Amino acid sequence: KPDLTINEVFETYLISLRATNTAASLKQALDMLDKSPRKVFARQVIILITDGVATRDIAGNPSTSLGYSQSRDLARKANEKGIPIFTVGVAQNAPVEALQRPFLGDELTPAAEGIATLSGNGARFFPVNRNSIIAPGGGQVNAISQAFLQVARSLFHLIE
Repeated sequence: KPDLTINEVFETYLISLRATNTAASLKQALDMLDKSPRKVFARQVIILITDGVATRDIAGNPSTSLGYSQSRDLARKANEKGIPIFTVGVAQNAPVEALQRPFLGDELTPAAEGIATLSGNGARFFPVNRNSIIAPGGGQVNAISQAFLQVARSLFHLIE
């Protein structure tokens, strides 16, 4: 609703569930791409942005282990379809970031079972935290903006 204040939006719509359903998100993204018409010379990609790791299975039940395995299975399915999954891990503390790297990572992380690694096709993992992006000369830049610029550059290289 356009007449809501920002506080009303946060209070009404952005309630923390302490749950991350990565598998359901990836399934929905793959289903949407399956149903969308393919354009000549167009490339399908998924960009997964999360502040956590999988804590729910695809049905929404609490299960970190099943959520992890289902997410990885869907990343493999994306790989078969030639769809890279770019992952952006927005972590606000070291323990979450330590969990995100192996779960979301790419071969540069290194994370052999990371979502970006498993989806392949040029996918990359971009960790975003307060200290993750340092600009030339030592200054910090907005980490999330830098991650999106890197994703955009990667997409450009994918279609060259």
